[in-house]
Amino acid sequence: MSGGKKEKEEAPPHPGFRIWLTSMSIDYFPQSILYNSIKITSEPPKGIKAAMLRQYGMIAGNKAEKQTYEANQQPEKWRTLFLSLSFFHAVVRERRRFGPLGWTKLYDFNDSDFRISMRQLYIMVEEFEEVPFAALQYLTGDCNYGGRVTDDRDRIALSAILKDFYTDKTYKT
Repeated sequence: MSGGKKEKEEAPPHPGFRIWLTSMSIDYFPQSILYNSIKITSEPPKGIKAAMLRQYGMIAGNKAEKQTYEANQQPEKWRTLFLSLSFFHAVVRERRRFGPLGWTKLYDFNDSDFRISMRQLYIMVEEFEEVPFAALQYLTGDCNYGGRVTDDRDRIALSAILKDFYTDKTYKT
Protein backbone atom coordinates (compact mmCIF):
# COMPACT_ATOMS: atom_id res chain seq x y z
CA MET A 1 0.00 0.00 0.00
CA SER A 2 1.23 3.41 -0.86
CA GLY A 3 -0.17 6.42 0.96
CA GLY A 4 -3.14 4.50 2.36
CA LYS A 5 -4.55 3.64 -1.08
CA LYS A 6 -4.93 0.10 -2.31
CA GLU A 7 -3.24 -0.59 -5.63
CA LYS A 8 -5.53 -2.12 -8.21
CA GLU A 9 -4.54 -5.44 -9.70
CA GLU A 10 -4.68 -5.56 -13.46
CA ALA A 11 -6.10 -8.65 -15.11
CA PRO A 12 -5.09 -9.73 -18.59
CA PRO A 13 -7.50 -8.70 -21.34
CA HIS A 14 -10.37 -10.99 -22.22
CA PRO A 15 -9.43 -13.37 -25.10
CA GLY A 16 -12.27 -11.99 -27.21
CA PHE A 17 -11.23 -8.35 -26.73
CA ARG A 18 -10.73 -6.42 -29.97
CA ILE A 19 -10.02 -2.77 -30.62
CA TRP A 20 -10.29 -0.93 -33.93
CA LEU A 21 -7.87 1.93 -34.45
CA THR A 22 -7.54 4.26 -37.38
CA SER A 23 -4.53 6.46 -37.78
CA MET A 24 -3.08 8.89 -40.21
CA SER A 25 0.56 8.43 -40.95
CA ILE A 26 2.30 10.46 -38.25
CA ASP A 27 5.80 10.27 -36.81
CA TYR A 28 4.86 10.01 -33.14
CA PHE A 29 2.42 7.07 -33.45
CA PRO A 30 4.06 4.08 -31.69
CA GLN A 31 5.65 1.78 -34.24
CA SER A 32 5.26 -1.20 -31.89
CA ILE A 33 1.47 -0.97 -32.15
CA LEU A 34 1.71 -1.00 -35.94
CA TYR A 35 4.08 -3.97 -36.00
CA ASN A 36 1.90 -6.04 -33.66
CA SER A 37 -1.39 -5.26 -35.37
CA ILE A 38 -3.39 -6.66 -38.23
CA LYS A 39 -3.58 -4.02 -40.95
CA ILE A 40 -6.69 -3.53 -43.07
CA THR A 41 -7.01 -1.10 -45.93
CA SER A 42 -10.00 -0.13 -47.99
CA GLU A 43 -8.99 0.63 -51.53
CA PRO A 44 -11.36 2.54 -53.76
CA PRO A 45 -12.74 0.49 -56.63
CA LYS A 46 -11.03 0.77 -59.99
CA GLY A 47 -13.21 2.19 -62.72
CA ILE A 48 -16.38 4.21 -62.84
CA LYS A 49 -18.70 1.19 -63.06
CA ALA A 50 -17.19 -0.42 -59.96
CA ALA A 51 -17.40 2.88 -58.07
CA MET A 52 -21.06 3.31 -58.98
CA LEU A 53 -21.88 -0.24 -57.93
CA ARG A 54 -20.09 0.38 -54.64
CA GLN A 55 -22.13 3.53 -53.92
CA TYR A 56 -25.41 1.74 -54.55
CA GLY A 57 -24.20 -1.31 -52.64
CA MET A 58 -23.48 0.86 -49.61
CA ILE A 59 -27.07 2.12 -49.70
CA ALA A 60 -28.52 -1.36 -50.12
CA GLY A 61 -26.35 -2.74 -47.32
CA ASN A 62 -27.35 -0.14 -44.72
CA LYS A 63 -30.94 -0.32 -43.49
CA ALA A 64 -31.14 3.32 -42.35
CA GLU A 65 -29.67 4.66 -45.59
CA LYS A 66 -31.92 2.42 -47.65
CA GLN A 67 -34.98 3.78 -45.84
CA THR A 68 -33.74 7.32 -46.37
CA TYR A 69 -33.07 6.63 -50.04
CA GLU A 70 -36.60 5.31 -50.54
CA ALA A 71 -38.45 7.93 -48.42
CA ASN A 72 -37.90 11.18 -50.33
CA GLN A 73 -41.01 13.24 -51.15
CA GLN A 74 -39.80 13.80 -54.73
CA PRO A 75 -38.49 10.35 -55.68
CA GLU A 76 -37.95 11.07 -59.39
CA LYS A 77 -35.75 14.10 -58.73
CA TRP A 78 -34.02 12.49 -55.76
CA ARG A 79 -33.09 9.24 -57.49
CA THR A 80 -31.96 10.99 -60.66
CA LEU A 81 -29.83 13.49 -58.74
CA PHE A 82 -28.47 10.73 -56.48
CA LEU A 83 -27.35 8.87 -59.61
CA SER A 84 -25.80 12.09 -60.84
CA LEU A 85 -23.94 12.65 -57.55
CA SER A 86 -22.73 9.04 -57.57
CA PHE A 87 -21.44 9.47 -61.10
CA PHE A 88 -19.74 12.76 -60.16
CA HIS A 89 -18.04 11.06 -57.20
CA ALA A 90 -16.83 8.21 -59.40
CA VAL A 91 -15.49 10.64 -62.02
CA VAL A 92 -13.52 12.85 -59.62
CA ARG A 93 -11.99 9.79 -57.97
CA GLU A 94 -11.18 8.19 -61.32
CA ARG A 95 -9.39 11.34 -62.53
CA ARG A 96 -6.66 10.60 -59.96
CA ARG A 97 -5.50 7.67 -62.09
CA PHE A 98 -4.45 10.09 -64.83
CA GLY A 99 -1.88 11.87 -62.67
CA PRO A 100 -1.24 15.49 -63.59
CA LEU A 101 -3.70 15.27 -66.46
CA GLY A 102 -6.50 14.54 -63.99
CA TRP A 103 -5.56 16.76 -61.04
CA THR A 104 -2.42 18.77 -60.42
CA LYS A 105 -2.17 17.14 -56.97
CA LEU A 106 -3.35 13.85 -55.53
CA TYR A 107 -6.60 14.59 -53.66
CA ASP A 108 -8.16 12.02 -51.39
CA PHE A 109 -11.84 12.37 -52.25
CA ASN A 110 -13.51 9.74 -50.10
CA ASP A 111 -16.80 8.29 -48.94
CA SER A 112 -17.32 10.97 -46.30
CA ASP A 113 -17.34 13.61 -49.06
CA PHE A 114 -19.96 11.58 -50.88
CA ARG A 115 -22.08 10.89 -47.79
CA ILE A 116 -22.31 14.50 -46.64
CA SER A 117 -23.09 15.60 -50.20
CA MET A 118 -25.76 12.91 -50.41
CA ARG A 119 -27.38 14.08 -47.17
CA GLN A 120 -27.36 17.69 -48.29
CA LEU A 121 -28.83 16.71 -51.65
CA TYR A 122 -31.56 14.73 -49.90
CA ILE A 123 -32.50 17.70 -47.72
CA MET A 124 -32.54 20.14 -50.65
CA VAL A 125 -34.73 17.89 -52.78
CA GLU A 126 -36.99 17.14 -49.81
CA GLU A 127 -37.42 20.74 -48.64
CA PHE A 128 -37.62 22.72 -51.88
CA GLU A 129 -40.05 22.41 -54.78
CA GLU A 130 -37.37 23.66 -57.17
CA VAL A 131 -33.92 22.25 -56.36
CA PRO A 132 -31.50 25.09 -55.45
CA PHE A 133 -28.65 24.04 -57.72
CA ALA A 134 -26.49 27.07 -56.96
CA ALA A 135 -26.55 26.18 -53.25
CA LEU A 136 -25.88 22.50 -53.97
CA GLN A 137 -22.99 23.34 -56.29
CA TYR A 138 -21.48 25.56 -53.60
CA LEU A 139 -21.92 23.02 -50.79
CA THR A 140 -20.74 20.03 -52.81
CA GLY A 141 -18.15 21.66 -55.05
CA ASP A 142 -16.63 24.30 -52.77
CA CYS A 143 -17.20 22.93 -49.27
CA ASN A 144 -17.37 19.13 -49.32
CA TYR A 145 -15.09 18.15 -52.21
CA GLY A 146 -13.50 21.56 -52.77
CA GLY A 147 -12.33 21.73 -49.16
CA ARG A 148 -9.58 19.28 -50.11
CA VAL A 149 -8.60 21.09 -53.30
CA THR A 150 -5.67 23.47 -52.94
CA ASP A 151 -4.92 24.35 -56.55
CA ASP A 152 -7.03 27.06 -58.23
CA ARG A 153 -7.09 25.24 -61.58
CA ASP A 154 -8.29 22.06 -59.91
CA ARG A 155 -11.00 24.01 -58.09
CA ILE A 156 -12.20 25.47 -61.41
CA ALA A 157 -12.16 22.00 -63.02
CA LEU A 158 -14.06 20.48 -60.10
CA SER A 159 -16.75 23.18 -60.29
CA ALA A 160 -17.06 22.79 -64.07
CA ILE A 161 -17.44 19.02 -63.76
CA LEU A 162 -20.05 19.37 -61.02
CA LYS A 163 -22.13 21.84 -63.06
CA ASP A 164 -22.61 19.10 -65.66
CA PHE A 165 -24.02 16.78 -62.98
CA TYR A 166 -26.04 19.20 -60.84
CA THR A 167 -28.47 20.77 -63.26
CA ASP A 168 -32.21 20.58 -63.82
CA LYS A 169 -31.48 19.06 -67.23
CA THR A 170 -30.61 15.87 -65.35
CA TYR A 171 -34.21 15.08 -64.53
CA LYS A 172 -36.09 17.15 -67.13
CA THR A 173 -36.30 15.38 -70.46
